[in-house]
Amino acid sequence: MRGYSQDSLSAFKLQKIPFGGTRLLIVNQEIRVFVNRWLGGVVFADAGNTFGDEGIVLGDLAVGLGFGVRIVTPLAPLRFDVGFPVPAGPGIRGIAGTSRSARCSDA
Repeated sequence: MRGYSQDSLSAFKLQKIPFGGTRLLIVNQEIRVFVNRWLGGVVFADAGNTFGDEGIVLGDLAVGLGFGVRIVTPLAPLRFDVGFPVPAGPGIRGIAGTSRSARCSDA
């Protein structure tokens, strides 16, 4: 997820080494605007996390916001993004006001 360091959202850690999780949920939304045929910009919002055997807990989703540049080259498109984590606080209960009691499982 953009805005978070690699493997920082791992559900399982062994002696501070991230091992991922048994479930993954990631939601991305972008608004893209192109200035011309080869240069554009984007603003984005990402939400997601890895989860363990307790299932997906919507209140534990991490959120990242940011912006980026898109450059279309003859060889391949280039993307440069800068993301910022949205800190969870007492007034933030997760995506769309969910709480820890909102759970999803594959039962």
